[in-house]
Amino acid sequence: MTRNSIIGKSLSLLTDAFQEGVHSVLPHLLIPKFVRRENESLLVGHRAYKLNNNVHLVGFGKAVITMIKPIEDMLRNSNSSSHLVSGVVSVPWKIQESIQNVELLPDNQSRVEIMEGAKNNIPDHDAFDAAKKILNVVQDLKLEDLLIVLISGGGSALLPMPIPPITLEEKSSIVRQLSTAGADIVELNTVRKAISAVKGGKLAENTKATIISLILSDVIDSSLDIIASGPTVPNTDHPGKAMEIISKYNVIISPDVRHVMSNQLRSENVDFPDASNNVIGDNKLALEATRRFFKQKQRDCHPIVVTSSLKGEAAMIGHSIVLLSKEIIDGYRCGHIDITPSLLLDLHVERHANFIEEISRCVTEKLPLCLLFGGESTVEVKGTGVGGRNQEMVLAATIHMKTELP
Repeated sequence: MTRNSIIGKSLSLLTDAFQEGVHSVLPHLLIPKFVRRENESLLVGHRAYKLNNNVHLVGFGKAVITMIKPIEDMLRNSNSSSHLVSGVVSVPWKIQESIQNVELLPDNQSRVEIMEGAKNNIPDHDAFDAAKKILNVVQDLKLEDLLIVLISGGGSALLPMPIPPITLEEKSSIVRQLSTAGADIVELNTVRKAISAVKGGKLAENTKATIISLILSDVIDSSLDIIASGPTVPNTDHPGKAMEIISKYNVIISPDVRHVMSNQLRSENVDFPDASNNVIGDNKLALEATRRFFKQKQRDCHPIVVTSSLKGEAAMIGHSIVLLSKEIIDGYRCGHIDITPSLLLDLHVERHANFIEEISRCVTEKLPLCLLFGGESTVEVKGTGVGGRNQEMVLAATIHMKTELP
């Protein structure tokens, strides 16, 4: 087998493995795994909810557009009536056009209003109008109502409602400055919660209904207060935390923003006993599906999930992955693994001892090895570069490979 054919086969295998991971967290497939209907009850996880023409639905995020139909199908009765009374979702601009399989979209009988906005993932007035409509829906609900909240990555940009007198333009400027300076998602959403009228549990505070949140996580460790800035969970951030982040990145803010941030109160005593927040899909699920794929399709290749919590500056991560690869290659050559402890910390390796043990077994048995990483990197934007964070990470790794790998 030639070198090019080996590379081609490996690339095909890696692509298929990646697609398997993506497939495992497709929204329309996750919903029926976690939610089902039995007669006049809706079963979510281990809880049952009585259906009585009392269900309302709101949602925000990049993935919620294909979460709607399986929910509506479940709530629809045999006589075409439905327990779903109304719904409003805020989704990215032109996302409906991008869905190739139209059967995944809500049908013509849908009771859910779909509002598109946040072009280029930037909060805009279309998203602001959607946020206002969502808030109006939840405020009008009664104690006997059920409120299903669909949440996914991108939800923060699609639910913009700054606390007056902060303007939408001011909020967008703050987020843009933080992103450009290299702030991570936790820092971004901490600030978003501090200046929002709906994030950080404030959406839940505005309704009397029982809340069922179905969440597709896009953040490390699936922290509920970080995903879409936690609109249905209490905000326990220290009141001064947002200002600390503003100062850390030298973000320019107006006196109005400073006043709002300086008057934050910790909501540690706030609880939402009638809110059930359910993470139905996350990074760990995708990584595990990818690992299983390798075990089934490439039996002589041993896959290891190194971490689901990879974070840091993209170029530095790329370099660290190359350094780890070099030490593993050296281990195969000499028959003994010796991993630099700081590398394990830099790459947020989970269960250090287990990782070393697995690597050592592969070296001893001469097993081909595949390392799987999940997480989210950051980039400090300089100049007018193009591309994304993962591209920068891979390119940085490629540069270091030329000089550091044999």
